[in-house]
Amino acid sequence: MAYFPNGSAGEVFENQCAQCRYGDEPCPIYLAQYEHNYAACNNEVASKILDTLIKNDGTCAMFALDPPWFDKESGPANDAERAYLELGPSVPANIRELVLKVAGRIA
Repeated sequence: MAYFPNGSAGEVFENQCAQCRYGDEPCPIYLAQYEHNYAACNNEVASKILDTLIKNDGTCAMFALDPPWFDKESGPANDAERAYLELGPSVPANIRELVLKVAGRIA
């Protein structure tokens, strides 16, 4: 979104960034929004780009694609854990344990 129409949309964006696994440091979407949002209001191409990344209600398009992956509290710790989650219950218990150890979820 090139320019948040109200404070609540900006608040939604800030809250979602705080939940995101990449929210400890500004990600490229966050930086684009905050560095170029005002200037983009009068630039059709820039507005379309930001509109693609940030929805009118303040939600991040990337976070919305796969909330369990992007959520830093419940998302997978790394790509190994994500691969395990995508394989589902057919993964043998010993493989599950190995992946969770690599991911740092168990000792």
